[in-house]
Amino acid sequence: MLGAAAGVFGIAAGLAVDPRAALAAQPPPTPDASNSKYIQGLLAKTEANKDLRQVELQNKNCLRQSQMGVGDCAGLPEEELVAAMDESVKRLQARKAKDAEEERKLAEQVEAYERAEAEKSATTAAPAAPAVEE
Repeated sequence: MLGAAAGVFGIAAGLAVDPRAALAAQPPPTPDASNSKYIQGLLAKTEANKDLRQVELQNKNCLRQSQMGVGDCAGLPEEELVAAMDESVKRLQARKAKDAEEERKLAEQVEAYERAEAEKSATTAAPAAPAVEE
């Protein structure tokens, strides 16, 4: 036991005497995750599923409250509660589908506007060819 303590003390003393030894054992730098396509994909999926996870958590907590007989969901029959939970998830999915459709339509409108602007600027920028008279 005394030998082990002396060994640890010797290593600590060696590091105190030679600070380069402490620098030699540095861990590798953490890679920059902001440029990783995989990490960006996971973050996008997490953000997309954020609302669904929140509804699922609320539903789970409501079911627990119902089973314990406390909170806002106390006293509700479990069948009605499960039906209401399913309905809340369906409403969320319908809202997401509606938002995605609106976003798609908006993207189409922006694309059509940009196309029209590009055509308009191309016609005004092109000089008219001089008429050749014979």
